[in-house]
Amino acid sequence: MWTRKSQAWQGELAEIRRETSRHDRASAEYLVTGSKILELAKNTHTLFIRQNSEEQARLLKILLSNCTFDRGSLSPTYNKPFDMFAEGNETGDWRREWDSNPR
Repeated sequence: MWTRKSQAWQGELAEIRRETSRHDRASAEYLVTGSKILELAKNTHTLFIRQNSEEQARLLKILLSNCTFDRGSLSPTYNKPFDMFAEGNETGDWRREWDSNPR
């Protein structure tokens, strides 16, 4: 009985280690993706000015999903996650109610 249980536990432990490894890889990938998004958001204006019209159109397609023009006013609709940056810029609330130290 001990041998059977030990083998079962070893199998469970191996599965848990595989899952943990998979989560560790995912966390690293999210970090890289997040860094790239922040870098793009930070440099968007500079990139846009330097690019030709085709590259500018490509950049706008990444950032925007739809724009409306009404009575001389342009209203952009941003793709995720750029919508968070636009909202934070408008409201001044960059945390969106995420606080690691709630009061």
